[in-house]
Amino acid sequence: MTPTTPRVLFYVQYLLGIGHVRRSALVIQALANAGIQVDVIFGGIPVPHISFAPATLHYLDPVKVPTTVSPVW
Repeated sequence: MTPTTPRVLFYVQYLLGIGHVRRSALVIQALANAGIQVDVIFGGIPVPHISFAPATLHYLDPVKVPTTVSPVW
C-alpha cells in the first residue's frame, strides 16, 4: 500500500439473517478489486462461507438475539 492508496472503513453486522452481509461482501470485494484498501468492522457471528477477501477483517464481539422473542405490540 502506498500513501496515496484510498482507504475505506466498512461496517456490517447482522442479528437474524445474513442477506446484507452477503451483499456487503460483494461491495467490499468490488472496492478492493478497484485498488481501494478496505478494512471491515464485522459485528455478528462469523459466516464461514462468506469471504471478504482481500479486505482486512476486524471482528466485534457478536450480539445475540434471545431464543424467544416476544412481540412488542
